[in-house]
Amino acid sequence: MRAVADAAGGGGSGAESRRVGADAAGDAGGTPAEGALADSTSVVLMAEARMQQGRVGEAAALAAGSLAIVPTSARAYACLGNALYHMERRSEEAVAACSAAVALHPNDKHSKFRLGCLLRRVPGRLAEAVHQLQGCIHIEQTYPGGVEALDEAVDALRELRKPRRGWKPFAFNLAGALTFIVMFVFFMGRD
Repeated sequence: MRAVADAAGGGGSGAESRRVGADAAGDAGGTPAEGALADSTSVVLMAEARMQQGRVGEAAALAAGSLAIVPTSARAYACLGNALYHMERRSEEAVAACSAAVALHPNDKHSKFRLGCLLRRVPGRLAEAVHQLQGCIHIEQTYPGGVEALDEAVDALRELRKPRRGWKPFAFNLAGALTFIVMFVFFMGRD
């Protein structure tokens, strides 16, 4: 899971998130663990705000910074997965982050939906996508876009499993038709 957080890149967000944690622990007068948790939550909130602003790279860096503080934060993994999902050519890393979020919080419909949508884009993982989308719908039947995404994934899976008609049936039909024409011309020309 740590490698996923490192994959998002860092920039300066690690120092910023550590500073926020020190302030949270010191100002609140709580224990360092409570300060770290408060820090992680505030960093995730900043990352989610950056996502809403369309600043995806910053959101990924902030989510990774939050994971540096609290490595078991399902919300941070979900935010990181969402950010990586919107970054080009980062699907595998996004799948790893969303998988970690689902593992940490199995009843999170948002993470299951996002993971299912991600897995639809990864070659060879369509059955897993269907499973995650079914889990999302099982948690909330009216999840926005969930039924449509599940239907599309199931249709794509059926299409993959459909037996293919290659060139051989066509070639045999063509050969049979040509044989019939040649025989017809041969026998009709004998009169």
